[in-house]
This record gives sequence, C-alpha cells and structure tokens, in this order.
Amino acid sequence: MDNHISYSLILKVTDSGGLSVNGSLEVRITNINDETPYFTMTTTTFTIPEEQNPGDPVCTITAKDPDDTGFKSKLYYSINTPNQYFSINQMTGVIQVAKRIDVDDKHLRLNSTIALEIKVSDLPSAGHSNLTTITIQIQDINDNPPTCEQYTFSIAVLETQVNGTLITDLSILCSDNDVDPVNKALTFTGLSGLGSNERFQVIPA
Repeated sequence: MDNHISYSLILKVTDSGGLSVNGSLEVRITNINDETPYFTMTTTTFTIPEEQNPGDPVCTITAKDPDDTGFKSKLYYSINTPNQYFSINQMTGVIQVAKRIDVDDKHLRLNSTIALEIKVSDLPSAGHSNLTTITIQIQDINDNPPTCEQYTFSIAVLETQVNGTLITDLSILCSDNDVDPVNKALTFTGLSGLGSNERFQVIPA
C-alpha cells in the first residue's frame, strides 16, 4: 500500500427551494505499521571453507515489509543465536565472518555445522518482527602438515631376514590433524639412502 492515497469527493447540498452549493472533500488514507515483514531469500543453507578472514561475507539475508509496497523497505536484522563466529550488518542483512574459524579446533571438530536464528524487524525496537533459521556448514581444508612421534629411527635387522620382512610401520607413528579423511590420508614416499632402493621398499599407504 502506498504511503498516501487520496480521494477527492465533490459534494452538492440542495435546500427545499432548489438552491444548491457544491463543495469538495479530500479523503487521505495514511499507511500505518500493521504488517509483519517476511523473508524473501530461497536458500537457507550455506557452505564456506574454514580459515576465512574476519569480515569476509558469507551470505545476505533479504526480507520485505508489506507496509512498504512501492518503496524500499527499511528493515533491521539481528542474530538471536549466541555465537562467536558470525555477525550481521543490521541495515543490509549481510552475514560476515567475525573471527577465525578452525574446524580442527575441539569446539568444531565433532560438529562443524552452525545454525543461526535470524530476526528481522521493521523498527529498531518493538514493531513487527519475524524469525528464520539458517545453517552454515564449515568445510575442512588441508591446512595441517602430518606429524610423527619421532623422525629418526635406529633398527637392527638380521642379515638372514627374508624378503618382505616388516622393519617398522610408520603409519602408527604419524598422523594428520585435519578432519576430512581425504585431507588426513597419508602417503609415505621418498625412500633414499646409499643402496636403499636395492635392499628396502616402502609401501606408500
């Protein structure tokens, strides 16, 4: 509804003798704040990689107010869910990263999906408001090098050992702190040393 809709009425008054006079009446309808804003975005699940910089945008929350039909709605956005990782621009609805997000951290390692309840209001305080929930999924990236419990070994092997004898299993001594199994999978290569390629073999897996 437009902010103002006017109606111009012409009135005629006639007495018993047939004498008359014309007059005009203007009726102006003023819009009041009686409608609840509603969300217009169609996507409520978003995915971002970890280690984004503070200030990086994640998504934009959009809404409309039926009271503002024909005009750009002036709405106010906020996040109801307590969280340390995301903030929202009150005027634009842009959600951005508030601090470093590390999926390898103990707080996100078991569950890297964050749900946020978003509120939109047509006034800074009070007024009409609406709620929706969005989900932000944090993807693990390969940002951690593998580590081993030790890096130097001294192992005695009898000269009578047959081909295929296991000397040591490095897979139980080395690990990767990344969460995604693809990012933490290890491959062992680079066997070197004088004469090593003739006498020893490393299984990459």
